[in-house]
Amino acid sequence: MKVTYTAPNFSHHIPYALALQSAGVLHAFICGASRFSRRSFPKELAPLLVRRDHLQTFFLASLVLRLHPLSPVLQWLSKCYLDHSSTARALESDVFLFYPGCGLATMRKIKQRGLPVRCVMDYPTTHATVRRKLLEDEAKLLGIPGEQPSELDYRRLLAEIELADAFLCPSEFARRSFIEMGVDPAKLHLVGYGAAIRTDFPVSRPVGDHVFRVLYVGQLGFRKGVRYLLEAMEMLKVPSKELVLVGAEAPPSGIPSGALDRSWIRAVGVASGMDLARHFAEANVLVLPSLEDSFGLVVAEAMAYGLPVIVSENAGSADVVTHGRNGFVVPARGVKEMAGYLSDLAASSALQDEMGRAALEVSRSVASWDAVGERLVGELEKIVASA
Repeated sequence: MKVTYTAPNFSHHIPYALALQSAGVLHAFICGASRFSRRSFPKELAPLLVRRDHLQTFFLASLVLRLHPLSPVLQWLSKCYLDHSSTARALESDVFLFYPGCGLATMRKIKQRGLPVRCVMDYPTTHATVRRKLLEDEAKLLGIPGEQPSELDYRRLLAEIELADAFLCPSEFARRSFIEMGVDPAKLHLVGYGAAIRTDFPVSRPVGDHVFRVLYVGQLGFRKGVRYLLEAMEMLKVPSKELVLVGAEAPPSGIPSGALDRSWIRAVGVASGMDLARHFAEANVLVLPSLEDSFGLVVAEAMAYGLPVIVSENAGSADVVTHGRNGFVVPARGVKEMAGYLSDLAASSALQDEMGRAALEVSRSVASWDAVGERLVGELEKIVASA
């Protein structure tokens, strides 16, 4: 089996590419991750790496400079560039694996030539139509303008979904969204995401500060349901509490004006590396209250630090949470449920420790990148065999 893999950034794509390379099946890795990123490519990928980051770098710069009308066009063009850069190598492969938006032209050439190349979308979200409706409904509920997805991107996604032979879904929640839209379940393959098990940082909580510390990591946008976490924290009655918000604001946030001014809220902005590690190690629980989140890598990362987690049922990472054992699963917008489980954890350090140990065990056995990599290669082999 030979796989050409096309992706716009680092994200989960580097562990996927490494798994393919380690299995000896990676033919080429076409990637748009910017050369100005603080991260770098693993040296193992260098012989198979094709960098196509020019337009992606301009897209990222437009976000920093808040050139909002230009950003969707640059993002669309960057994906088209990655697509056209993939064609020659994909035609030589058994599998063309690609991120949404990065494979339409290449797929069309494969189909036109009648080649036995399996076209597989590495689809990181719920189905484009389901996702758009979920976000539109939430925006209406909150009375905010909501996200304005690029129509160019949306139409391209629908065309790719129509042509693709198979899809990698990160969670059962994401998989169900495709079935809801009429996609053949036989085309849907669950793989998921993982986390590196930490050996370079303590997983034990700090001793002596007596603060019940709740951690949220992600964009402060309405899709992530942060406003509902704030409401749950308001209901939490404990002697000392703190909500640590790690991430950049993504307007519209859906967070009421002034809501982040509470004395028990600490918004620290974007954090990575050891700064982010410190926040994991200092927390008592991580909460991901998303309205639409096909997985939520941060949950697997928190488990790797021995943290219990509370996630919404609209977060695909609920797949790795056994309710009542390594965390809790609550309904989307489930403020009372969130507050109740936070109260249970705050009242019992023994419960925190027990759930934290179970979370760490899950991260080692189910949510490690090694386990995910084996699933990835295995599912691609099934797709090729079914041709």
